[in-house]
Amino acid sequence: MALIKAPEDLKEQLIDTRDVVTNTVQEVRNLSKTLNNDVINKNGLIRSLEIEIERFNRMKFLEATMQINGEVTYISAEHEILIFRMYQEFLSNVMKHSKAKNLSITLNYSDIHLEIIAEDDGVGFDTSQKTESSGLQTIKGRAAFLNAEYSLTSSIGNGTKLVLLYPYPNETKN
Repeated sequence: MALIKAPEDLKEQLIDTRDVVTNTVQEVRNLSKTLNNDVINKNGLIRSLEIEIERFNRMKFLEATMQINGEVTYISAEHEILIFRMYQEFLSNVMKHSKAKNLSITLNYSDIHLEIIAEDDGVGFDTSQKTESSGLQTIKGRAAFLNAEYSLTSSIGNGTKLVLLYPYPNETKN
């Protein structure tokens, strides 16, 4: 092993570098699992979001929390995947752009709809200057397909918030 032959003053740096590479490879493996619809299908929406929250916390990128209110209502696997993908896009943007210290996701189940709120306390952006990026177009298209309302709000210095109001399809209501 190269570590044994390394000068004493470099051994700690090599150990740190090895640990970073090992952790990075594991995170890439974990991320690739969330890209697979079968895994999301198996885990469901709630567990898939929990896994993302756990990943943020494990990476010590920011402090992430999730809260579930109300009685969990069945949502078809197809719709769960679409909802998860919308929030995965939001979470990806949090990682890339927000410089946030905190992230929260709240699922509010009611008798007629599911409201999901994801917000960060990052740098935010001026929504009047935003461009219709492909990510925002994808979120908009998925919301329309789900017959859901969504809003993305942000302002410089005040973070960003994505709210989805997903009405349960008629076959879901009892």
